[in-house]
Amino acid sequence: MMIVNNIIVRQSVAWPTPNAASFAIRTMASGASLSTEMRPIRKSWKSVKKITNNTELALGHFDSLYAKVYGRAWPSIRLGLLSTKKQCAIMNSFMDTSSLRERLVDEEGAVDLARYYRKHLQSYTRWKLRQQIIDNKKARKRELMAREMNASIETIDPDSIEVSDVSDSELRGAHTTDVSEGFSSAEDLIAMFSDRRLDDDEKYFINKASPMLSLNDFVPATELIRREEYGTNELLYYEGFDTDLELDIEFHDEPTLEFCDELKIYAFPRNSWNRFDSPKVEKRDTLLSHYLLDGGSILPVLALDLQLDDICADYCTAPGGKSLAMLMTFRPKYLLCNDRASTRLGRTYNVMRQYLPEVNYIRSTLRLSNNDARSLVQPDAFDKILVDAPCSNDRVSVESIENNLFKRARSAERLQLPQTQRDILKSALMSIRPKGCVVYSTCTMSPMENDSVVQKALQSLQEEGHPSKFAVINLKEAFRPLRGLYKFNTRTKYGQQLLPCITSNFGPMYISKIKRLS
Repeated sequence: MMIVNNIIVRQSVAWPTPNAASFAIRTMASGASLSTEMRPIRKSWKSVKKITNNTELALGHFDSLYAKVYGRAWPSIRLGLLSTKKQCAIMNSFMDTSSLRERLVDEEGAVDLARYYRKHLQSYTRWKLRQQIIDNKKARKRELMAREMNASIETIDPDSIEVSDVSDSELRGAHTTDVSEGFSSAEDLIAMFSDRRLDDDEKYFINKASPMLSLNDFVPATELIRREEYGTNELLYYEGFDTDLELDIEFHDEPTLEFCDELKIYAFPRNSWNRFDSPKVEKRDTLLSHYLLDGGSILPVLALDLQLDDICADYCTAPGGKSLAMLMTFRPKYLLCNDRASTRLGRTYNVMRQYLPEVNYIRSTLRLSNNDARSLVQPDAFDKILVDAPCSNDRVSVESIENNLFKRARSAERLQLPQTQRDILKSALMSIRPKGCVVYSTCTMSPMENDSVVQKALQSLQEEGHPSKFAVINLKEAFRPLRGLYKFNTRTKYGQQLLPCITSNFGPMYISKIKRLS
């Protein structure tokens, strides 16, 4: 028995199915009783068999693999994964959405993500400054005590020194008078200042796994069975992730995110079950008012740090939400939206048609491309490239019966994902300009498709003698002000990871930012 988010979970019972978990969450959110009478839903045996073969197989795979990767945190993550995801709303910058934005904030309780970020960044900055002033006070007092006692300063324990707290006048003297965004709530402050890892026991994390462990320790039993049944080599998916490998690259810290004034993003806060209305055409307008996407999906766009007149590319653009968000900033001079599948590229085209006006600016800025991103190498062509790579897509895998990578017919495609992702990332890294950056992202929690891909792409370029030098940009501090809204896992080596959480159910999302130095 264990307790997860104040819910008692008996380990001996079977895990809830996706439908059961989603129904329970919806029922609790509406205040209704779980004993509410429901009409039976008739399904054909063929449909039931599909669920068993696809979504249940995916869930069994995750239970086996992610229990090893995330340890005691997995039951909580799992509950979030099986529950309805939370979305964010991107306002259409090409039309007046002021009345919609006012209603979202005043009546529905949504938060402006940029204002939320600035408020919590301000609170964190003031806290750090307060700590710095206290440390300076202690240092001065320690020095005075040493002089009075005619003793060495090292003989005085700094922890034994007590000083007065920092006054408002002292903070004002340190130029922190601007509190226009208000103050953070106590709950958000705790989340923002905490550096507690998901699990104190490092043996539960594949990132810190002993190199003496067998590779089969991380291969789910279901995969070993499927390898014999289907004749495919499941171990190809897991090989090549060297947790002890140290690449010849630099790591740079990025302290903050910049929010563009034109990009208006709204989300519902922690513990809120509200949902956004579907986008619609407002009166006297021909464009849709807002675009909905998973709240974690906006983070790769923010990580790009778009600047005016940037030459940009989205190598895996479909369905188009992130590309649309990039255009809503009015900053890219040129944006290449590429996708290998023409049908998926058509979805991006439809999104752009529904949100963007037919003006010369758009026609000259946006270009659609139908190419294999693995071979889309254009040296020194772009300032910013987004690689939102095709991945296992954990939520879709446990929810969708049809578009599911755990279908028998798609086994080879799924096993090839890490290599495909590596090749696309390499293509992007070879196309970026000096001082430019690539943001690599996925919506899976698999280390083999996240840190491992970044590692193998950078390693491959070094082994091939590629002349460019790269640095991994650490976004930990830049994302810190958002910890009251998102649940981050900071144990990853080359990026930041957003995990599903029942109280704030965004993600999963992995974000790695790589900058070309020369």
